[in-house]
Amino acid sequence: MKLKHWSKNIDYFDDLKGDEYEAFKTDIKTNGITNPLHILAEGTVICGNQRLRAARDLGINDEAVPTKIFNWKLPEDERAIIIHAIKDNILRRQLTPEQKAKPVGVMLKLLNDLTTDRWGKTDPATKGLKSRDIVARELGLGSGGAVQRLIEYNAAVEELPELKGEKLTVAIKKWRKHKAIKHRKATLTDVKIENLHHGDALIEIKKIPDGSVDCVITDPPYGIDFKSSHGGGTNDFKDDTEEYALNLLRKITPDLFRVLKDNSHLYVFTSWRNLGAFKDILSTQFKVNSAIVWVKNNFTTSNFQLNYAPKYEMVLFCTKGTRHLIQNMTPDVLEVQNKVNKSHSSEKPEELLKIFIKNSTVEGECVLDPFAGSGTTLVASKELKRNYIGIEIEEYFYNMTRERLNGIQIKGN
Repeated sequence: MKLKHWSKNIDYFDDLKGDEYEAFKTDIKTNGITNPLHILAEGTVICGNQRLRAARDLGINDEAVPTKIFNWKLPEDERAIIIHAIKDNILRRQLTPEQKAKPVGVMLKLLNDLTTDRWGKTDPATKGLKSRDIVARELGLGSGGAVQRLIEYNAAVEELPELKGEKLTVAIKKWRKHKAIKHRKATLTDVKIENLHHGDALIEIKKIPDGSVDCVITDPPYGIDFKSSHGGGTNDFKDDTEEYALNLLRKITPDLFRVLKDNSHLYVFTSWRNLGAFKDILSTQFKVNSAIVWVKNNFTTSNFQLNYAPKYEMVLFCTKGTRHLIQNMTPDVLEVQNKVNKSHSSEKPEELLKIFIKNSTVEGECVLDPFAGSGTTLVASKELKRNYIGIEIEEYFYNMTRERLNGIQIKGN
């Protein structure tokens, strides 16, 4: 009998290529065709098109190829034939995620053939099962979860073709992140928020609505009795005893949680001396994901004859729910040159703050700093086209921040 390739086969399965195809031919040449081709009575090959192709390339006559005849007919039984071919190929071939996801998508579309018997009645064996569980059972894929991942992979490569060739888990993670960021951008309003409040953070934060902030980046008093003077001649911190600093963080943490949206980020600068205490307080509301080390490449004042010269600070990175970092593989040790001529003793470099802002927000989202100091977090936010809210208790720094913000000229895209 003259065999013929089934024209639909290529719609569901790619031809073997390159070294994979050569190895396939070598195996047939050495061991012969051990699994018969599945064919219809008139010679159409519904399972085994690659075996037929290899046999012909090796000079094997069609009559010498082992076959097994099935009594379906085209086009009447096309759905049953497709399902049979998919099941056979998935069980016999080592497929890439893309090769496996493609036929699984077809199976889901043909689900009616899996859930009804030949008289059109519901198959009791499928009652109460989800579509993905039925397909998993039919294809021997183990669980509905495995099918769900293939469904997501199909959606991922359809929306982002550049993900083709990626490992299944990698492609899905990248797609989920893309979807989450896309959703955040789509749900943004055109409301512009540029608010700077003069007052006590514990009081002023009460005026901020619940779930209105996308990210908090702040540098509260550390509680290390640090005293310094700016040009105006007054202390930068009203009080920086350990008791004061911990009590302040303890009181404001519930409000930080309240004003943040679900699935958002919080960054809190701290010292190694109070890292544990800060972590314990923040953990009452947030998940503390990690401690980021900022290597600032200059030295904090210390007794250099008795101690190693400190040249780093730490930042606790916390989450409320789950939010994807926008940049991939940002290290938890960041080397950013500290400012030399500071307006505020604890002023941070814009470059460092912009890393956090870019990683945790998109343009138009809102950043809060309840201990604004000289306003660098707000300045960085405005330059990156984010909304911002700042609170500063000291009038000198409140006025300085207001002047800095008024002086920013935002360039167009």
